[in-house]
Amino acid sequence: SELSAQGVRVRALRKGALSHREMLELFGKAVAYVGASRSDGISTSVLEAMSGGAIPIQTASSCAAEWFMDGETGFSVSPDDLSQISKALATIFSPRFDLDGARRKNQEVLASNADPIRLCKIALQSYERII
Repeated sequence: SELSAQGVRVRALRKGALSHREMLELFGKAVAYVGASRSDGISTSVLEAMSGGAIPIQTASSCAAEWFMDGETGFSVSPDDLSQISKALATIFSPRFDLDGARRKNQEVLASNADPIRLCKIALQSYERII
């Protein structure tokens, strides 16, 4: 479904409504991403959204907050608190919010923490400890 208010278009999609490629394309166009789940580990979608430039609003139950600075480059929220989610969206769309700066910082975090070479080294070290 789609809702438009004060020049902001909101599009809500059910899981599986789009292909992975279509979702990635939307992340690249989105200003914000809302991931509200009661039981989430690290959401791959939140990382994909951040890599596309969307500012995350993610459930506090996940470990996604380790990937962004709460209130500055993303927002950690309760999945049941629509007021909290609305406030996070209002902040992102506020002229006072440094959207470009938040996107840049999120890209830096992703580049350093999700670097494939770094992750391979960590994985190999973990396996070496087990063996």
